[in-house]
Amino acid sequence: IEREVTFGLMVAGEQRSSGSCKELCACGGLIGGGLGCFLRSVSCVLCCVAPGIVGKGKQLKSIQAYGEMLRSHLGSNQFLGGGDKPSVLDVSVFGVLQPFAKISAAWFDDLLGPMDDPLNKWYDRMENATSHIDIFKA
Repeated sequence: IEREVTFGLMVAGEQRSSGSCKELCACGGLIGGGLGCFLRSVSCVLCCVAPGIVGKGKQLKSIQAYGEMLRSHLGSNQFLGGGDKPSVLDVSVFGVLQPFAKISAAWFDDLLGPMDDPLNKWYDRMENATSHIDIFKA
């Protein structure tokens, strides 16, 4: 599942987000520094070109299909690793999703589903479990 998330879902998300000037600008803000400033400056041009390049030649599923894959793996468990605490798998998947949540990617809600969806509840549990960590802090 980790491979499917990293080389499938993450690329599909990047492909969707790369077509949005708003999301690319938010990425620039998240990155910060000179690279972030550059990304913000060219985002209006990049969003016209990047969606055709990101993921080119890859067999990507729909965002909803990746959501179903994660829901299926989660089943009735609290965490993807099956226990009552986050596992390495949970942290890995959460780490892939967190940047997209931080930029308010338009497709993110399509992945997690409604508030009462098991995947959305898993994401909330992971946010609570990692609330003391901010990987984006300068």
